[in-house]
Order: sequence, then C-alpha cells, then structure tokens
Amino acid sequence: MTIKNKFIIMLLIGMMVLSPTAASARVTVFSEDSPQAPMASGTTIWLPQVIARPAAQTSGAMVIDHNAIAQFDRIPDSYIQAASSIRFLFRHASVGWNISEGLNCMMNSVSPRPFFCDAGLQGSQIIYNPKYNRNNWTFEFHAPPPGQNPGWWDKAWLFIDRVDSTSNYDAYGFKFGYVDAIQGSAIDDEFFAYHPGDQFPSIHDMEALEASHPGKRFVYWTMGLARIVGTPDSQSFNQQMRTYASQHNKILMDIADITSHRPNGSACYTAPGSGIEIICDEYTDENEGGHLNALGMQVMSKAMWVLMARMAGWSGN
Repeated sequence: MTIKNKFIIMLLIGMMVLSPTAASARVTVFSEDSPQAPMASGTTIWLPQVIARPAAQTSGAMVIDHNAIAQFDRIPDSYIQAASSIRFLFRHASVGWNISEGLNCMMNSVSPRPFFCDAGLQGSQIIYNPKYNRNNWTFEFHAPPPGQNPGWWDKAWLFIDRVDSTSNYDAYGFKFGYVDAIQGSAIDDEFFAYHPGDQFPSIHDMEALEASHPGKRFVYWTMGLARIVGTPDSQSFNQQMRTYASQHNKILMDIADITSHRPNGSACYTAPGSGIEIICDEYTDENEGGHLNALGMQVMSKAMWVLMARMAGWSGN
C-alpha cells in the first residue's frame, strides 16, 4: 500500500462544509515543538459523509491506564524476561522518542548516565537495572526527518504501510500526538467513522490490517496531551478510543489517562469542571507543550513494562 491521497483539510470559522471532493497528495509536516494545525483559518474543509460503525457487544480489553502504574513493582522477573523477548514495533513522533529514552534510562544503557534520566527526581525515585532490557522494542519515527511528525492521516497510512512491509515483529503499535487534535481537528470525527472507500484512515482500516496479519498483536493508543492543547477534539478522540477498545477486546495504552493523573492519583484538566484532560505539570517542564521530563519518561516506561508483561501472559496480580 502506498501513501494515499489526502483530503485538503482546512477550517471554516463556525462551520464545517462536507463534500466528497477529490483530494490533494501533499503531506503536511508538523513539529510537536511548534504545534501547527493541519488546517488553515478561512479555508474550506472537505470531508466525506460520516456513517457510524456498529460497536461489538463484548468486553475484556487489556487497558493500561494510570491505575496500572502501581503494578510495575510487582512484575515477576520471569515476566520481565518474557516481556523483553517480545519483538515490538512502535511508530511515533517526539513524545514517543521521550518514552524510548525513558526506557533506555531504566535499562541504564548509556554510560555515563545522561543527566536527563534523573533530573528533578529524588533518590528513591531513581530506577535503573539492566534486567529492563528493551532492545527488542523498536521505536521508529513516523517518517524520516524532517517529516517525522506528518498529519494524523499520514501517520495512520504510514503505519499500515510499515506493518505490511515486515513480518519481523510479534506486536505493533503507533500513536497520534497532541498536535493532531488542536481545536477544530477532524480526527475525532473521521477516525471512528465507517465509510468504505474514504481516503481518510479509520478504525476500519486498522481492523483490516489486523485481519491481514493473523497471529500478530496490535496495541492501540489514546492521544498524547499537552498543557495548552487540551481540546474537545482530543477528549472526544480519546473517549472514542477507550470505548472502542473496551467493546472490541483491544489492547489499549491509555497515555492520556496516565499523563493526566498525578502520582497521587488526582486528575489534571484544562479548568475545574471542564472534563478535558491535559498533561499534569509534574510530567513536563514545558509551559505549553507536552514533552516528557524525567518523571514523565519514567511513568511511561513503567506503563510500557506493565503492558509488555501483560502481553507476555502476566495477570497483573
């Protein structure tokens, strides 16, 4: 599968105009350091008609959320070894790179140990041990620099292309970034819509990908969060992803839930009563963005080890 033609995505003030018009093939590139919308004010958005996909009436998903972090200290060494042997491919942008660096810090794979691994942490919080060997977990940018953070639609198509190009892994996953759900983004309307032939990627395409790779496991992710990019669109997308995973027995890494809860379990929102999650300032040193500091990297590294141990067969008890 090649990278597919894209719809021209743009924003109208106060309204969204829907039309099944043909698309442009241009790939828009973003940086999570300087979030930019995949749409421009004062222009037109062309989207296909949205048709709801019936949900399966099942439950039993494997969900890694903020409640799972406490399980990290209980993972038996035998399951750490089993988790380490899983060949996992994960596609990401800059926050995914933060997670990969956190995993390296936990494994202590670099000597001398980088300052950023432990910056701001208390002595009792610092964790590293070579038993946390993540060498079989491959983290890749969505595309080569400078395009490692393209539009959300390209992230999905590129992931599909990448999975179709290799069978060397046991499990696959990718995540969207906080820039993909700035105010007015179409991602929450389009990704969970179901209309065959649509040039926007959707959860239907993910299901087709799974079906074409029997015996492989797929990890779904909620969307990463930032300090100022907490929007109704990001909240809508993440809630839909949680519902989908629950109803379809999927594996879900809920990074949004993890990073929007402080170590004491209290939640972080854009404002009291808003119900819109943002990353807690304990996990980032940025006033506006959402890149992870040492504690944020460690929390997500713990979540990754719980995820992989559970995939290796650990019950979590």
